[in-house]
Amino acid sequence: MKLPMLEISFYDGEYIGDAALLTKLCEIEGSVVPDGLPPYSELEETLRALEMCAERYSTPHPVSECFTVFIGRGTDAKVKPLMRLDVMAREGCASASVLSENRPCEDT
Repeated sequence: MKLPMLEISFYDGEYIGDAALLTKLCEIEGSVVPDGLPPYSELEETLRALEMCAERYSTPHPVSECFTVFIGRGTDAKVKPLMRLDVMAREGCASASVLSENRPCEDT
């Protein structure tokens, strides 16, 4: 069974319940399926999709120290949210909280 594409949306600022208050930086759509192996986890697939399409310095940079990443799967008409990453980047170091419906919150 082929899964719908991932939709990865990057926003400048800290999410406080309303994405409309954030500045959209960019959006990436795509899917990565391993050949002959079990499917990747959502985070692994996201990482591989970003690696495949990213060009260094080709996207806008956040202005603030916080940015938010929404990861969903589906089509333009209907995207099912999978997780949200709340990221803090300061002085060359980054940390993130990964929030998902089906897993406990993880900090990294």
